[in-house]
Amino acid sequence: AVNAKYSSTGLYDNLAVELTGEDFIRYEHTDGLNYASVEFERYFELWQSTRNEKIGISVLTGGGGGLIIPRTDAHLFGSGRNHYWNIAGWGLGAKVGVQLNLTKLIYLESDLKYGYLKLLNVHTTDHENYDKAQQSIVFYENNWTIGFRF
Repeated sequence: AVNAKYSSTGLYDNLAVELTGEDFIRYEHTDGLNYASVEFERYFELWQSTRNEKIGISVLTGGGGGLIIPRTDAHLFGSGRNHYWNIAGWGLGAKVGVQLNLTKLIYLESDLKYGYLKLLNVHTTDHENYDKAQQSIVFYENNWTIGFRF
């Protein structure tokens, strides 16, 4: 058998076809996954200084959800392109954290967030009406914030 380089057109009868990564598939959300969400948070006072009413510790909980609007660069067997943004799915998240109030104006905060994203309509090839991909993503993130109240 003779080695052949893959092309989207051609006859490959009894030929070994060489596929490199770029020839086979390229799939990335090049301009961000763009998770646009609305979240709600609730703060519970855990401790308040008796000497200084501005210093305290609070626990926060929260959650939310939203839409995923990626711009996907997808090529499969050489067919595809960098697609335009589209509403590809949805996401949910929940978080818990601690806030340390240093003064009336300044605070430190750390929170842990867990989330799930479900993409049901990711564009893949040039045939957007027919060819679509699905993807599920589970994520964890830790945010640290130095905040200023005004």
